[in-house]
Amino acid sequence: MYNVSDQFMNFTTTPSDPSTKHILYTKQKHSCFDWLLAGEQKNGIYPIAGQRQVQCNFEYKSCNDVLSAGNEESGFYYLYKSPDQPPVYEECIFYKRDCKDWKDAGYTQTGVYTIRIEGFRLVDVKCEMDFEDGGWIIMQQRFDGSVDFHLFWDDFKEGFGDLNGEFWLGNEIVHQLTKNGDYEWYFKATAFDGDVGESRYFPFVVDNEATNYLSTATKLSGISSLTNNVQFTTRERDNDPRGAFNCAFKYGNDKGGGFWYGACGAFYPNGEYHNSVGGTYQKYVYWNNYRGYSESLKETIMMIRKRSCS
Repeated sequence: MYNVSDQFMNFTTTPSDPSTKHILYTKQKHSCFDWLLAGEQKNGIYPIAGQRQVQCNFEYKSCNDVLSAGNEESGFYYLYKSPDQPPVYEECIFYKRDCKDWKDAGYTQTGVYTIRIEGFRLVDVKCEMDFEDGGWIIMQQRFDGSVDFHLFWDDFKEGFGDLNGEFWLGNEIVHQLTKNGDYEWYFKATAFDGDVGESRYFPFVVDNEATNYLSTATKLSGISSLTNNVQFTTRERDNDPRGAFNCAFKYGNDKGGGFWYGACGAFYPNGEYHNSVGGTYQKYVYWNNYRGYSESLKETIMMIRKRSCS
């Protein structure tokens, strides 16, 4: 029987060794991890502060076992890699769930970070850590035309390009991140004269592939892009509301990329890149509600970040 006081724990039998008597613990244990630090290594029921007993599972075979048990803090754990060998004390590095988690953990440099989605799947993302206190995941970036965006469904699903250059992050990754409705979406376009157009949405949700990655994008501020409640369209899969033609071909010099085309030619961030202002109607990268149908844009960037629903 365990006797728990506010100052110490004094019990007659330790959980891991019934022959040990009258062990005095001078510090309360508040979790299984505290017991692990105190030297306990076997699964069993342990007392913690508040006169409660909990089941502790220490016999992890891998870092994934540690993560499955709900421990997300990186650190050293006892891992039982072989049934006939003693455990090894090994460091487990657990990746964050998004760029905001990395920023909250003290990482402040913009760059490529690894995050964990869908349980244990690890993916690299580009984190913007300077704009509006950081923590943004960049989902699209264009500035020089070095990457062809006139690609197919699976390309946009999985993502393509160079995280240190031009790229599309991937619809499946964005779906996994935004499906709970706690992400905002920020879009910025830069004209060749340096002027900037912006748009912000919350909540921003991308549904699963069975819905053709249906978007929910409630505008908070900025210039309209007409991307709410629209299925994703690519050059070979026409899901846009204009049934007579595919928006990825009709506009953008017949070399448009995949996107949520709510009003077809009104917003074309993934069209063919043109390295000057241009002057051709509804071709290249353009945003009608910002600089009109005929003006090519120099740069575009789309970012998402977790935020409070309040």
